[in-house]
Amino acid sequence: SSIHDPWGKPLHYTLLSAHKARITSNGPDQTPHTQWDLGIILTLPSKSLEDKDSWLYREKLRLGLIHESPTTAHSPSTLKTSYYAGGQNKLEGAAYFWFFTKLMLATAILFIPFSLFYREKTYLQQ
Repeated sequence: SSIHDPWGKPLHYTLLSAHKARITSNGPDQTPHTQWDLGIILTLPSKSLEDKDSWLYREKLRLGLIHESPTTAHSPSTLKTSYYAGGQNKLEGAAYFWFFTKLMLATAILFIPFSLFYREKTYLQQ
């Protein structure tokens, strides 16, 4: 059984990183990436995810960058939430890498005429 938005359609879940996830509804128009999209980004606080036996945690504790807290388990109240409306038009996943692959290919192709007509100049100083 899946969870549905107020318009009866299933919500979309995307894992953004080890600490961040996004839950999205396509909104009333039921079309993805439009101004009507609604969503929430959930973030776990990074200090709650640190391994307390690691040297990095101990060093941060020694320097006073973090303080020990008596929290024992993750609860929904420890999540940072960020709501948004409108399509998230950032490049994600394979589209991100394809964009930069095409950009590098175009740069290489534009460099070819430059390299054919470039003449090295030597400047001698006495």
